[in-house]
Amino acid sequence: MYKQIIKAVPVLALILMMMSCEEFLQEEPKNQISTNQYFNKPEHARSAVNALYGMGAPSRYNDGDDWQLDMMLGGYLSGLFINERTERPGPYEANRLTLDDINLDAYMHEWWSEGYDAISQANNAIKYIPQIEGLSESESDRLLAEARFFRAFNYFFLVRNFGDVPLITEPYESANNIYVARTPSNEIYQQIITDMEWALNNGGLASVPFHMNGNRITTGVVQTALADVYLQHAGYPVEGGESSYSNAASYARQVIQSGTYSLIEHGDLDDTLTNSAYNVMRKSDQEREYIYSYECHPQHRSNWLYHSSIPKYAQPAASVTRDVWIAYRPKKEYTRVYDDEMDLRIQNKQIWHNEIIFDGEVFGFQG
Repeated sequence: MYKQIIKAVPVLALILMMMSCEEFLQEEPKNQISTNQYFNKPEHARSAVNALYGMGAPSRYNDGDDWQLDMMLGGYLSGLFINERTERPGPYEANRLTLDDINLDAYMHEWWSEGYDAISQANNAIKYIPQIEGLSESESDRLLAEARFFRAFNYFFLVRNFGDVPLITEPYESANNIYVARTPSNEIYQQIITDMEWALNNGGLASVPFHMNGNRITTGVVQTALADVYLQHAGYPVEGGESSYSNAASYARQVIQSGTYSLIEHGDLDDTLTNSAYNVMRKSDQEREYIYSYECHPQHRSNWLYHSSIPKYAQPAASVTRDVWIAYRPKKEYTRVYDDEMDLRIQNKQIWHNEIIFDGEVFGFQG
């Protein structure tokens, strides 16, 4: 009996060790959160959707820097705008129409990968938010509407820039089926429209200007986006035609006739140049003209982002050399559509600055 007990102890110890090891190996990593761990509290849903406001397509408006924002690329390629910092390869190649598959990759790789990062985040939110206990039905619907909007918004950005792209509407939760073929553009557009119309009809979104809704998606944002989507869908390469043009007009009309928005008016008429609507817009983010804004508060963005504006102010590059450069200068071929004397838009310090004062010295520029 004694011998049997002695023999049993190592076996029992081995079993206990195996059980302990198994439990150890099954323990969730402390520096990673699995999907079933993450989407189980209301604050998780809110955090996931909040992150979408700064991911993917919206982030393109703060990518780069003062002389190389992604949103400037089309202007450079048009030949109607120029960057005077010719040593900067991105704008320089765009201005000279010498972009190729190598130097263009500096732009396009991030556009693609970050767009799909945002879509993946949205897919997780859309799948798991309905399962979370503790969310009211109205908040759950609103968060789902925002997630669907941003999934659609990112697909809209991708399909316009890349044409046919992979359509992925479920979270990746395994290594299976990680390679997805491109989907025809028309199907991408149909998914975009489905998501946006769901958000509009089921999300209980507020019908107030963006800044009056805590800078969250509103019905006006979705309607405006749908007008743009249908307008793009109407032409090449999808050729949606007359019905798409009609739908674009319908959604645009809903925004215009909603009574929610109004154009900024000029201020003191005795000093129109200083108090023009353009300069009111520069200084205020609380106007009823704004349908959607991208947050660039210095607390949440790198210092060089929030001071940027498009068109960029001309400015001396260094006080010592007094070198002057303009990051996004409209050429005469563009500005000649304005009457120099009668059109306020082309006057100095309106849409563009033709001169600035630096250390008491005036620097002048010609368009």
